[in-house]
Amino acid sequence: MSRDVVIPRHSPELPEICVATGATTDVQYFQVKLQYTPFWARFLLGAIGMLLFSQKAEIMVPFTPEAHAKWKRSQWIPAVVIIGGVVLGFLLMMAGSSGAAIGLLAMMGSIIGGLVYVFVVTKNAGPQCKSMDDSSITLSIPNDAAADAIDSSGVRSGAP
Repeated sequence: MSRDVVIPRHSPELPEICVATGATTDVQYFQVKLQYTPFWARFLLGAIGMLLFSQKAEIMVPFTPEAHAKWKRSQWIPAVVIIGGVVLGFLLMMAGSSGAAIGLLAMMGSIIGGLVYVFVVTKNAGPQCKSMDDSSITLSIPNDAAADAIDSSGVRSGAP
């Protein structure tokens, strides 16, 4: 079960515990790029809203090498699944009337599969940025032990 923690936006010093697994051995710090776009900007304005209202930050996050590799994969696999399915579906629809229905199903299946992957696998693979302002970042940490360690370490910023 993931839990939200609030950390300072600039140079947070997170405790040496893997945010994905809770492991305390073989932990390394990796540079992680975070992005937050308010829901309303994505929903109402789409890509233009994402360009105009997204906030980005880079922080050092503790992972085991295996957990970091899994988290990195979880970031690009949904895009590959969705784009591949849309391209395949488009090609099948262009093939003729018999391929149109199969192409449409391939597109829908890949989009649904990519979204399921995002909401099931990606959420549990590593930290997810829930919100960001000028002074703090709210991260959803998938491991309770890691979230407890971050809370008890005093890394918090002044945000509620």
